[in-house]
Amino acid sequence: MVNSIMRLRFPKAGWGGARKAEVFSLLEKHASLCESASDDLAQAVKLIVARKEEDAKAVLERLFDRERSADGLRRRMLEEFAKGVLPPLGREDVMRMVRRLDLVVDWLKDGGRLLSIFTPEDLPAGLGEMLVEFTVKLAECVHLLGGSIIAVIEDYRRALEGCYRVEEMEREIDHIYVRMLGEVKHFNTGDQTPLLLIEFLRSLESAADECENTADFLRIMIVSTFH
Repeated sequence: MVNSIMRLRFPKAGWGGARKAEVFSLLEKHASLCESASDDLAQAVKLIVARKEEDAKAVLERLFDRERSADGLRRRMLEEFAKGVLPPLGREDVMRMVRRLDLVVDWLKDGGRLLSIFTPEDLPAGLGEMLVEFTVKLAECVHLLGGSIIAVIEDYRRALEGCYRVEEMEREIDHIYVRMLGEVKHFNTGDQTPLLLIEFLRSLESAADECENTADFLRIMIVSTFH
């Protein structure tokens, strides 16, 4: 385990000018898109609960656009990596982190796809506020992760602290997830709504899990490089 950890490296050499490099500019944009996508999902849930279905659909379309933009940024970053803009070890590890971050956006998109099927009437009474709480917490978790990724360029200690906070937030989200599953099992609407709700919740929980996985990977990279 120690040897595998020690192979993880950020490109510490010349780190002070890294922000000016194209690859790190793209990484920052990628993290920002992920944050915005989580905000969109939380806003869409609030609009559905408020029975503003058309407004929710518009916000979800914006989320899907962000996911497509994130895919484009990931491809551009891979092209930059292929040019050898980073040392090999740093390049491989940042690529892996980018792929993990991309999974967060993918799960947010999947949650948005499921949410787009719902109408306000589909949501059982009393569940709306819990869904709002869930998605707001998830957005906070994504923002913590994005902030950690951006902070590592200038202040790795702040980035490391952010990674620990992501882990704590994921545990809070997991508690909400289990509590909501317990609520959904009591609903008997006579259609597929409970199953769709469970799949929606799983998408949100999976996004939170990927936030923690990405933060864990980032933390190992930081510790390996700067300690």
